[in-house]
Amino acid sequence: MPLIDLASIPNLPLSAVNADHADEARLLNEAADAVDRYQAGTAGREAVIAALDALYAHTREHFGREEALMQSSSFPEASLHAAEHVRVLVELDAAERAFKDTGDATPLVKYLRDTAGWFEEHLLSMDLATARFAKEWGA
Repeated sequence: MPLIDLASIPNLPLSAVNADHADEARLLNEAADAVDRYQAGTAGREAVIAALDALYAHTREHFGREEALMQSSSFPEASLHAAEHVRVLVELDAAERAFKDTGDATPLVKYLRDTAGWFEEHLLSMDLATARFAKEWGA
């Protein structure tokens, strides 16, 4: 079962931001699916690691695009928003390293579920404020 219903992701005022969010949700779902298959014995660690690598790469690029948007529009809460991005990337990296070291998927399942919840909350708070501000200021 997917962590995030792709059809229910709210649309924000900027289409590029919406595209990033759709990709992020899809990759979170793919990582969760890889973990489910690993726990069921139908996928190896490599499948989980590949899904996590893809999620991390996209997340880093997605956050970079948001941070550039915040800079170009002089978004007043840019440092707070960017700090949240750093925290999420550090946690994702730590979750993947822990899985690589132990092969224990249980903490990874919790991490991915928590991250899906964070994603939806972050989208409706910081990302929505950023997109509205950037749209108003001509981004």
